[in-house]
Amino acid sequence: AGSNQQQPEAEPPAHVEQEPAPEEPEPDPVPDQPLPAEPDEEEDHDGFPEPDEEGEPHPTEFSFTQEEFDQLVADVLDGIIQEDMTSMEQARAVFDYVHNNIRYIGHADKEDWVNGAYVGLTTGKGDCFTYYAVSRALLTALEIDNLPVERVGGEARHYWNLVDCGEGWYHFDACPRSSRLPDFLSFMFTDQQAADYTAEAGRCYYDFDGTLLPERAQEIIPP
Repeated sequence: AGSNQQQPEAEPPAHVEQEPAPEEPEPDPVPDQPLPAEPDEEEDHDGFPEPDEEGEPHPTEFSFTQEEFDQLVADVLDGIIQEDMTSMEQARAVFDYVHNNIRYIGHADKEDWVNGAYVGLTTGKGDCFTYYAVSRALLTALEIDNLPVERVGGEARHYWNLVDCGEGWYHFDACPRSSRLPDFLSFMFTDQQAADYTAEAGRCYYDFDGTLLPERAQEIIPP
């Protein structure tokens, strides 16, 4: 009977008798500085995509001749424009090219639009002014009427184009926006569409002084 009696559990060996005290977690690499907060759309990047991190800022000014600039523009147009395109189709080709081939980095020299266009075309980087300037260069070379538009009010500056393909003046903004803002195809849009988007997105997004511009078309162009 004694052999069936449950024996008390044996004590663990001395070297494993007690679990070692938990180690303190490794400190953060920079314990005295808080981790950066998520970017605030209202202050940091004005609704545009997050600027890319770069080790060294890219140049904002270049020396070039008018002939070099014209050839650069012509080379781009040769790759995106076909002979049978309408002016509207050409403008859309310009919009798509600028939107897809310029990388938003949140800063650019804004003293001269020709320099801004050259920087955008040669580096593929810039901010909203760059998207405006490159669009202006390509549209002008195509003999499509276009004018600059600048935001009025708000905490940051914003630039876009006003374009007339023969059907009236429309807004044209090839610069991308943060995915956290409402989706909107900003190609050839009306004042009302600009106002509606601004009401939804806030921050004076497309507020502008219409008295500085020719009268704009009101008919919405289908996407």
